Formats: sequence, structure tokens, C-alpha cells
Amino acid sequence: MCTETHINEWSDHAPIKLTKISEKTQHVRGSYSCIESTSQIQSTFTKDVYDKKPGQKGLVLIVNFMFSGCRERPGSEVDARNLENFFTKLDYQVESRSDMTKRELQNCFQNIESKYLTEKSKDYHSFICVIMSHGNEKGISTKEKNGTITEHEITEPFKNKEGGKFNGKPKLFLFQSCRGQQKQMKVVVPDSDEQSGSSGIDSNDALVNKVPTDADILVAHATTPNYLSFRNPTNGAYFIQAFLSIAEKKYKVCHVEEMLIDVRRELAKNPEYEIQVGHFAGSCQTSVSQSTYIKKFFL
Repeated sequence: MCTETHINEWSDHAPIKLTKISEKTQHVRGSYSCIESTSQIQSTFTKDVYDKKPGQKGLVLIVNFMFSGCRERPGSEVDARNLENFFTKLDYQVESRSDMTKRELQNCFQNIESKYLTEKSKDYHSFICVIMSHGNEKGISTKEKNGTITEHEITEPFKNKEGGKFNGKPKLFLFQSCRGQQKQMKVVVPDSDEQSGSSGIDSNDALVNKVPTDADILVAHATTPNYLSFRNPTNGAYFIQAFLSIAEKKYKVCHVEEMLIDVRRELAKNPEYEIQVGHFAGSCQTSVSQSTYIKKFFL
């Protein structure tokens, strides 16, 4: 692996040369308001919000690949610590792991699913999985060479299944990794645009006791397919920084899908998340998410 000297910014792309860039990180944070008051949130806790029963916790699995001695990811320990502190504050149970082979990671998933989401399913209202690593177009890198694990292989063990004890509960996956080698750049937005009409179809929720196999899952990636994502060795990955910046302020008043929109806006508009110098000058990233939630998930 080749590295440039006097620079301190790394991408999370796996198979190519990792180049780091000098970058100061200072958040520009605005004020947000999705719902005016806590009482308004409580009034919305109906069938359109995922349930949290008294005494239940959320369960979080944080997997951080640091690759000590080879393709290291400086700053990832900051992300792991900040994530653990945030979710602990929200009374989530945090399980942390690091630097596993693909088989070890899959065994970890099986253990989490059987021990916590099956045997102790009544103790938890939701499951969150954060994986931070290098990556490429095919998936996320594990400790071993050629040990790439795909999104499908990660989410499959946690999907709704016949007789599943965790069916109908929200699962959130946050993936911090590159998804290719391309550099994403910003373009100019026109000053004005014509309004276009839109239409929607209203439908009533007819689901009672059954849910689709693929329902209740949200997957969020740090960047769009084929593009790089970026990480500061002092402050951590841009995506994780932006997610925590938004979530810390808004988790009480906004559900997860609303917050992820604001994360995308933060990455797009905050100049601190645009590379200013070096080989990646002008590069940026935008996170992307895909959801099959059938209700609103409040952290």
C-alpha cells in the first residue's frame, strides 16, 4: 500500500491505494424542528409507530474493522467510541466487536440473532447494526483477504421469518465503507425551477398479524454505489460524524428516516464535508438509504 506524506485524510476504499488529505473538521450545525413538542410525539404513538414496551431496550451491534498493521483505518476508534456513548445514553444495550474474518462475523450475526433476538426477544424493541470498514463495489471488507461480505449476507439473518420472535420490530443497518473508486463532485443548482405536479395514492394499513419477509429493515450506506467515502483520522468518518450530529439533536422529535434525510443534507451542504486540497480536492459524498419500514422508528 502506498501513502502520501504530510497528509491526514483517508478514504475507506478497500483494494486500491488509500490516499489521505489534510482537512480540518468543524461542524456547522443548525437548529431543527420536526415536531414541536414531546407531547406531539406521544400523540403520534399509534399504530404507525414501532412499539416500545416498558422495560425494553434497543440492541446495538457495533463492528469496527481497524486493520491493525495493514490498511489501517485511523479515526475509526473515535467513531466506535462516539456511537457507543450515544446509544448508551439512549439506554441501548451495546455489543462491540472488531477485526473479524467473514466466518467470524457471520457467526457473530447468528449468535446475536439466536441469543438476543430469539431467546430474549421480549427484552428488545429494535436492533441496530453498525459496520465500519473498507469496501468496494461488491460489499464490505473483513479481516481476511478476499473476505468481502455482501449487504444481503449481513441483513439476511435478521429478516422476518416464519415463527421469528423478532418479526415486526425495526432493524437498522448503518454501513461506513467505500463502495467503489469514483470521486463524487458537486454541481451547480439552478436559481429557480418550474413546479411540477405530483399525485399520490392513499391506502389503509390492512396488516394485522402478518408482515412481509423483507419488511421492517432500513439499510443506510455512507455513500452511493461506486463512490468513495471519507474519514478523518482525528474526528472519524464523515457519515458517522453527520449521523451523530443530527441524531444527538433530533432523536426525540424525528424518526430515523427523517433524520437520514438531514444527514444527507448535512453531508451535501456543510463545507467541512467537502475535500478542499490534495488528490481528492472537490470530492464529496452523499449517503443513501433504502427502507422497508412499515411504521416510524424513533430511537
